[in-house]
Amino acid sequence: MTPAVTGGSRAPRAKFIGLDGLRGFAAVLVVVLHVCNMLSVWRPSAAYLAVDLFFMLSGFVVPYAYEGKLRGGLGFWRFVEIRAIRLYPLYILGVGIGLGLYAVQALSARGLGPLHDPARWTPWAMLMLPIPSWVPSKSFPLNPPAWSLFLEMVVNVAYALALPWLRTRVVAAVAATAAVMLAVADRRFGTGDFGTGGVQMIWGLSRVTCPFAIGVLLHRLWMEGRLPPAPVPVLLPCVLFALLLLLPGEGRVAAAIGPLLVVGGLTIIVSLAIRSSPAGPTVGIFEALGLLSYPLYALHLPILNLCRGVLPMLGVGLQAATLTGVPVAFIVAWLSIRLYDEPVRARLTHWAALRRAEVERAPAL
Repeated sequence: MTPAVTGGSRAPRAKFIGLDGLRGFAAVLVVVLHVCNMLSVWRPSAAYLAVDLFFMLSGFVVPYAYEGKLRGGLGFWRFVEIRAIRLYPLYILGVGIGLGLYAVQALSARGLGPLHDPARWTPWAMLMLPIPSWVPSKSFPLNPPAWSLFLEMVVNVAYALALPWLRTRVVAAVAATAAVMLAVADRRFGTGDFGTGGVQMIWGLSRVTCPFAIGVLLHRLWMEGRLPPAPVPVLLPCVLFALLLLLPGEGRVAAAIGPLLVVGGLTIIVSLAIRSSPAGPTVGIFEALGLLSYPLYALHLPILNLCRGVLPMLGVGLQAATLTGVPVAFIVAWLSIRLYDEPVRARLTHWAALRRAEVERAPAL
């Protein structure tokens, strides 16, 4: 991403390095959260806010990359195609790793019993759709983080369809309405960590809509020159985000302050990251974190589950298997960028272009 530093209507020039670093830092924290859960050790109860942060960053990045193009004639289905090509390859790799665990279990059991459920889940997983279930944890069993990718696609599609009517006041009204629904959901569930599937999925729409709409508003402010570069300490957004996670994330207090953490805390943090201008060695580190963020998020949990399922068969303790999965997740995520994700996306983009050309050449009936 490349923003300009002058006011008014913006043309792209310099990079949003601060957002890259913040996104990567949040992805690393998600890995830490899941490892802590697996090891039954302490974790920040508000660590789920990392996902809300991703939604807000998406609300800024998607309009930055596509709003002008959509208003300039980029078709809706072309937009959906671009977003699907961006998200799908790493998502489906995570699904494949998830299936690998059941395949290993079937081999060890010398029977197809462990594959019965995965065979039923796979058609839904291929379409990135939740498996019909009342239980949230059973909606995306092959790649659990997929619940947020599904909601990401839903809000992206809604944004593209509604864009002709999305004046700034309308976006603000959407954000405010979703914030109210967020408060209702926080009170209902006693935490802001909801919407991951099952009966909660409908409430998840408020969880993705509120931060995404705020991200769109931040993009509008930036386009108007009201978020100019400022001497923001390079690590300040990451430090503030880490501190935010230490606030109560469960119980009555969390139900009361949960929406404020999103509407207030995350908005301030993302605003600071937009305005920051990292320099020196920090630039390379933040760019690497930004590059790693999505592969790590999409793959880490299937890899951790695979290590926890396979290594104990080889005599490795469950705790050691979990800890072994951490560097494996980072290594696989990093290698997947050059060796898998970029080539596959390039191939899909080329194939989609050829398909469109064939459609355009086809005679009208």
